[in-house]
Amino acid sequence: VCSSDLQLAFLVGKMMLQRKRYKDALNYIRKSTTMKDTSNLVEAYLLMAQTYRTLNNYSKAREMARKVIKLDPHNGVAYEFIGDLYAGSAQACGNNALTTKVAYWAAVDKYIQAKHADPKMADAMNKKIAIYKANFPTRETMFFYNIKPGDKYKVGCWINVTTIARASN
Repeated sequence: VCSSDLQLAFLVGKMMLQRKRYKDALNYIRKSTTMKDTSNLVEAYLLMAQTYRTLNNYSKAREMARKVIKLDPHNGVAYEFIGDLYAGSAQACGNNALTTKVAYWAAVDKYIQAKHADPKMADAMNKKIAIYKANFPTRETMFFYNIKPGDKYKVGCWINVTTIARASN
């Protein structure tokens, strides 16, 4: 397959996204990911990540964002994207006063990584961190579930990452 065909697949995929034909878009954009030109590759993976999020396939969306990070470790947008996935899943990924809030810990971890990867994002990430820190479980809630601030904690659900327990107060 020549590079102009791959470029065309990428453009057709973007057009399909605009028309909200997500599955078709994924097929075209996926074809374009064999491109040698990594500038479009990063964009292709970000588009695929956003499309998978739209289709509520968060683990696949995260997988695509991680491919962006592998190609460009300074891409803060990909870290932010994963943080947003985690924060958006918090309520659905829990069933009590603790577990409906622990995904915010993982989200804040990603926002911190985003501002380290791309210092220009620091202000925006600090705003998100402040918002989600306010949603952390309280010390009382953590005590009730026998968790102390600073403990390692494995966030369940599709997120499935280990983070550090932190209290909102």
